[in-house]
Amino acid sequence: MEYEKTSRKIAKEAGVNMLGELYGGFARFTFIGILARLVGPEYLGIYSIANAITRIFGVIGTIGLDRGILRYVSYNIGKNNIKRANNWIFIAIKFSAIFGLIAVFFQYFSSELIVNNYFEGEIILLKTMSSFSIILFFSVTSGVAAHITQGFKILKYKVLTIQVIQPTILLACIIILHYQNFSNHHKIIYPLVIAEIIGFIFIFYFLSKIHSINFKKLINTKLDKEILYFSIPLMLVGVLGMIMHWVDVLMLGYFLPNKEVGLYQPAARTTGIIRIFLVSFSSIFSPIISELLAKKLFKEMKNIYKLTCRWILTLAIPFFILFIVCSNEIMLLFGSIYLKSAILLPILLLGMLFQAFGNPAGTTLVMDGKTNLVLLDTIFTSFLNIILNIILIPSFGLIGAAYATAISLSILCIIRIIQVWKYYNMLPFEKSIFKCILSGSFSALILISIINLYSDSYFLINLIVSVIIVFTAYVGALKFLGLENEDEEVLNLIKQKIQRG
Repeated sequence: MEYEKTSRKIAKEAGVNMLGELYGGFARFTFIGILARLVGPEYLGIYSIANAITRIFGVIGTIGLDRGILRYVSYNIGKNNIKRANNWIFIAIKFSAIFGLIAVFFQYFSSELIVNNYFEGEIILLKTMSSFSIILFFSVTSGVAAHITQGFKILKYKVLTIQVIQPTILLACIIILHYQNFSNHHKIIYPLVIAEIIGFIFIFYFLSKIHSINFKKLINTKLDKEILYFSIPLMLVGVLGMIMHWVDVLMLGYFLPNKEVGLYQPAARTTGIIRIFLVSFSSIFSPIISELLAKKLFKEMKNIYKLTCRWILTLAIPFFILFIVCSNEIMLLFGSIYLKSAILLPILLLGMLFQAFGNPAGTTLVMDGKTNLVLLDTIFTSFLNIILNIILIPSFGLIGAAYATAISLSILCIIRIIQVWKYYNMLPFEKSIFKCILSGSFSALILISIINLYSDSYFLINLIVSVIIVFTAYVGALKFLGLENEDEEVLNLIKQKIQRG
């Protein structure tokens, strides 16, 4: 009974989160698409490098408090220790604000050093990177606040802020800039700053609705070393994870011209759509696993782990197939100049699919306090990624960077699945997973068999028809093979959310 209740909770919250992530992913995808057409590959490459460095500084600024506070709030709520949970909240907010400011100044004053030493003193990159530092305070503090709401297992506020409000503002601003003179590339900072400030305001407003914020208590709260001991390894994990996510862009910027980085970026960001399913389920999976660990409900934890892995794979497979078969059409959305990047999509997608499937394993380890183990995993695969990039990029260019990323993500996934099996005797595989694989194979065969019939059409028509074919064939095959009860539940909940939306 408890398992059914929890699975319904995951289905409901993941459905809400996934719809938000889909909208946010679409809005950000459109943002990059418009930007790519407006500025061309060279400046898009500069933007991508500056964005990558800013994200790394942002992770440093959080010092792991985002995932740390998520664990401590949900764990103490599971123990019914509300007072202690409140203490963590005040500590997290205060120190996210302090370290967010430190991150701003650190990036701003180190920009020249980084650009001169690693990117040949590119003046436009220096100006862009310095400008990007402005957003760090807002992104760090609002990120921690969003994870606090997640710790209460209330996802709608985080989803509304990060996946609806901020992407909508980004998209609206870039459309406005599109109809203005875009000769000054530094204007790109305006949408980012506006989106971050408004997101900051909204997430703290939402947080105040579920938890009162006493500013006097914020100032007087004493530092509790426990949360820092837990969080700092997570900061290192986050930094290395962000480096792993962006190292291909940074290494391409080091070895190749900015134009090549710009050609790589649309393919890399397109594969991020698979991450939607990773984030959708991880957001609710994390506090639930933490609470189950606190209550020592290991059997239920095992069932929820398998269920989450199956749902991630079920939802990711049709996108995986669509992006591989229709890679040319997808890249044409960014402009014909980016068509040469289509060959990168299948390689990057495979790595992203592994990351999505292995994410619940990493989350389980973190929520059980095994942050040092997660750190060691990430150190190993990050160095592996860097070494592979150094070896492959000079010889194979963009394709080499894609292979380096895919191999590293796949190995990290395998390592963490093995670790969870070792510590908890849990494996993500079950018989029903093969239904997903068979259904995906069937839909791929159907698409490949009939795609030539309409291949001469306009590329956008090709893409729309392909989407219809893949999802129709996939869902039809799943229903023919027989859905699990939980699968029926999640589909019905998602359908209801769509109808209400």
